[in-house]
Amino acid sequence: MRRYLLFILLTLSALQNISFNTIYAQCSATSSGNWTSPSTWTNCGGGIPSSSDDVIIDGHTVSIGAGITAEAKSISMQNASGTLNSAATSVLNIQNAFDLKNGPQTVNILGDINANTMTFTGGNHQFTVSNGGSVDITNDFDLAGATLKVKPGGVMNIGGDFNLSASPDITIEGGIYVSNDIFWPYGIQIKGPGNVGAGALVCPGYIEDDKGCPSLIDGNLILPVELYYFKGENSGDRNIIHWATIQEKNNDYFLLEKSANGYTFKEIAKIVGQGTSYQINKYEFLDNNPEQGNNYYRLKQVDIDGTFSFTEVINISNRSTLDFQTLLYPNPVQKDGTLKINYFGNVPETITLLMLDLSGKEVYYQEKTIDKGSNIIEVDLSKINLQKGIYIIETGGTLPQKVIIN
Repeated sequence: MRRYLLFILLTLSALQNISFNTIYAQCSATSSGNWTSPSTWTNCGGGIPSSSDDVIIDGHTVSIGAGITAEAKSISMQNASGTLNSAATSVLNIQNAFDLKNGPQTVNILGDINANTMTFTGGNHQFTVSNGGSVDITNDFDLAGATLKVKPGGVMNIGGDFNLSASPDITIEGGIYVSNDIFWPYGIQIKGPGNVGAGALVCPGYIEDDKGCPSLIDGNLILPVELYYFKGENSGDRNIIHWATIQEKNNDYFLLEKSANGYTFKEIAKIVGQGTSYQINKYEFLDNNPEQGNNYYRLKQVDIDGTFSFTEVINISNRSTLDFQTLLYPNPVQKDGTLKINYFGNVPETITLLMLDLSGKEVYYQEKTIDKGSNIIEVDLSKINLQKGIYIIETGGTLPQKVIIN
């Protein structure tokens, strides 16, 4: 009797293990095809990956079509070379990690990817964010030895740290923005004419103790004055403007300029530069007479030989009682279509509408007198002749918003 009971228990245990392995098998691509095609996948609970599936792409090409929203718990591209393509207007939401291992693996992004973390290791991977593509990483991005290209009109936002190692090949022609630190070891270069922003730079192998970091390379040109940050905020009824440089070469002085409309600027201060310096230098100016409403500031940096350049424009809004918001639609919008902006104001006023590309260059400007309540502002894009891509809209004192032009 005991042997019979033992046999039953062993049999049930074996069946339980078989059931466990079946339920928790990983969702894997077994052939090349579309993300939404069940024939591309095996062991996916709903036929195709969902937000509860850990996805494996090993040696196949998987494509996410235009307008498709794809979901995964995690994605690992590993071992044999694989490819993931994301078409324009597609969205890929990854709850946890997106990892590239061994390979090399290839990822081409024209849509949006949202992930908790990204880690690229163990192979000469190719990761490209093209015009209109957007990658948002909630926490860290660890990049080791891969090729990263962010093309004009592409953007990456990293909510944690950007950790570089193993000599990656990085070219930024669009923008990459890091909320925390860029860990930037000695010998690694970031090439291209695009924008790289970060909370701070950590540069082991360079002079320590706030004594400089590597420069971004624009073609063969290392910028003579490398701006670390340029920002400002309210302090009671005054505005404080701060900026810092990582390095300066032949820097004579800065002119701080202000505008009430974001278009016509006047000089309000001259600040002497450090000449040539390879350490971080910090500057500050107190504007005791800000305008009621929007105050736009920019820096004009002048070299010893008289050549000069301007920074991006920042806006400090000196408002206390206004309550307003904006809504952009349609978004995305066609390049020959009409962009409508629904602006809600608490008082009648004249506001400015600015459209900037990802480099901070102004591509459109309009002044508009609005009424209290809801106002519709229309922008005929066919008259502006913009390239397809991502642009930033600033309306009045509201927060900047992203619009995609197809």
